[in-house]
Amino acid sequence: VEFILQLGEDNLGSRARAIKFMPLLGTLFVFILFSNLFSLVPGVGTVNIAHDGESIPLLRAFTADLNATLAMAILTIGTIQVVAIRELGIKKHLQHYFTNKPWNPMNMFIGLIEVMGEFIRIMTLSMRLFGVIYAGEVLIHVVGALAGNFGWAATFPIYLLEVFFGVIQAYLFMMLSMVYLGIATHSEDHDEQSHSDVPITQAGEAKV
Repeated sequence: VEFILQLGEDNLGSRARAIKFMPLLGTLFVFILFSNLFSLVPGVGTVNIAHDGESIPLLRAFTADLNATLAMAILTIGTIQVVAIRELGIKKHLQHYFTNKPWNPMNMFIGLIEVMGEFIRIMTLSMRLFGVIYAGEVLIHVVGALAGNFGWAATFPIYLLEVFFGVIQAYLFMMLSMVYLGIATHSEDHDEQSHSDVPITQAGEAKV
């Protein structure tokens, strides 16, 4: 918890804001980490059942399904947009994309690219997480099948590697969400207010 709060303090500007968004960021990290490690539990992805003439896994890790990671990315980015509108207002939030002169053709073009960037963030968040976890499942299955009776020994190093990747992917998803949240809620008014609180001497130097 302290680790996430420290990251939030560095990226969101204050410890109070880090505490405010801790439920979102902490839930993302713990839930994704649990889902990633769940894919390594024996029986998950390997015990199959017959359904409509096909053999499908009885249990699957949440993050090994693109539909799940895409839904989680949409909810995360959507939550960030809602928080930004609540904190800055719709007008200032739109100025993050189109500045204060949206009628300028260049500003409009750049703004549309920025809006498109939000959709790209959704795709990158979902595809990165899904790709790594799904590729790990496939790698363990292939190596175990090739090793035959010694599959348990051949896949052991890969299991350790997947634990490492599972932690890293949970951290990356949470960290990127935190950075996107900090960018979306950033306001120059807050910076000006923080600078105005610093006492200035007649010589123009800040008091220490």
